Amino acid sequence: MDACFRMWYNLQRMQTYNIENNHPLISVLVPAYQAENHIEKCLSSIVSQSWTDLEIIVVDDGSKDRTGEIADDFASRDERVRVIHKENAGVAASRNTLLDASNGEYILQVDADDYISPKAVETLYKTMMDTRADLCVCTMTTGDCPDYDFPEKDHRKIETLEGREKFHRLFDDRKFDSIVPWEKLYKRELFDGLRYPDGKIHEDEYLAHHILDRAKRVTYTDDVLFYYTVEKKSITKSSFSLKRLDCVPALLDRISFFEKYGDAGLLRLVYIDFLKRFQYYYYGVRYHFPEKTELRQKLFDQYATVYRKAHKKHMLSQVQKVLFGLFIISPWLNYQARKVFHKKAIDT
Repeated sequence: MDACFRMWYNLQRMQTYNIENNHPLISVLVPAYQAENHIEKCLSSIVSQSWTDLEIIVVDDGSKDRTGEIADDFASRDERVRVIHKENAGVAASRNTLLDASNGEYILQVDADDYISPKAVETLYKTMMDTRADLCVCTMTTGDCPDYDFPEKDHRKIETLEGREKFHRLFDDRKFDSIVPWEKLYKRELFDGLRYPDGKIHEDEYLAHHILDRAKRVTYTDDVLFYYTVEKKSITKSSFSLKRLDCVPALLDRISFFEKYGDAGLLRLVYIDFLKRFQYYYYGVRYHFPEKTELRQKLFDQYATVYRKAHKKHMLSQVQKVLFGLFIISPWLNYQARKVFHKKAIDT
């Protein structure tokens, strides 16, 4: 049977099985690029899940190594696996292709150089059902271990948030679990009419606040279910490039979103988050691209505009007014002052 008929036949069979057994189909989406050293481990951890009612889709984003070949081998051995080969267009475009191609009632995203616990899907789904959540977030661990032994806890910590509380982790420097697209099980409808911005890195920053807004209830569990491989030369670990400035429009969109949301406390947090994080991008351009004077001035003007809006809306403490205002007068003075003040004073 040809490839198209085989794909249609397998999908119909999976959907019929799931309906008869009252198990929803869960789509596991894997964007992959130049991942030949990791994708076999990644896909092995997915196909061996205790929750078997899966649709596993891999997008090979124009890899020049054996990534696509390895993924095709899995597809030839497991009818739940589909592989889409496309020209390189970046991770955001890959995530969109995966979302458009998926059919599951729930979505789990796993990057090709990471891997998951044998019970990741089952644990996330059952926790989501138990807490009546629309989004369930687990805990990840990091390192370069090829065979991490995922622990099973006797006493789990589960927290379910709704209303304004579900946004707070967006502004916690120590936690990125509300922002990153992995380590989450999503209800499919959270992505209705919502896609990652093509060609951008930090694509997760653009969607995070919108996803949280659509989810009525968000559950966090301390179950360690994802292993994030830190040896990879990822976007978050690579040296500064001008592409990192892709995050700036996402942060400005977040300010606009919370201005419309109408919660002064959250708006204050998003202003402070922007003013703290923005300085990293300014200094990145200043030290790595000193010739980009016009770009640096544009960034400086954006910062000044946001600062003045925050000041006018009485969103800043006295310490923050001084510190963030000093940056406009002299970035060097701001840097020196930040070394004097305790981080807590800056944050609050």
